[in-house]
Amino acid sequence: MQRPAPHRRPRFAVVGNPENRRVALFADAVRAAGLPAPRVVAWAEVLRAGGAEFGPEEIVRIDSPGENADVDRLLRGTADPTRVEGSARWYAGFTAALAGLRGGIRLDDPTTSPCCSTNGAATPSSPPPAYRSRPRPPRAPRPPRCAAGTTYGR
Repeated sequence: MQRPAPHRRPRFAVVGNPENRRVALFADAVRAAGLPAPRVVAWAEVLRAGGAEFGPEEIVRIDSPGENADVDRLLRGTADPTRVEGSARWYAGFTAALAGLRGGIRLDDPTTSPCCSTNGAATPSSPPPAYRSRPRPPRAPRPPRCAAGTTYGR
């Protein structure tokens, strides 16, 4: 008879900007749950190295690469964040960086996420129930507007 595997405490990692408030709040929440502080992997390191490695037991949270000028420059290829032509390049760089994340258990992947597992084995679960909101009341028809932007009949 095999002995059951001892229950291991989860180990978290987060890919994000270390100075970002979301990363700090996530780390605080993990520590408040009595778990060890998550390993923080900076987006700048991921982009420069072409990816990152995670241990098979690490639960990996992916945070936004925003709010960091260096990371934005690496993704856009320009120092000016207002330039429109950097958008496609930003997206291509971001998706390439995501593809370079190897190992670990992705917190955003329903096929491997611990929140979707049964008895410790990661399995796909049924999709979450559709968002149910209250039906909107019917809107009153809007009065027509003239070219100058004023409403007729008022």
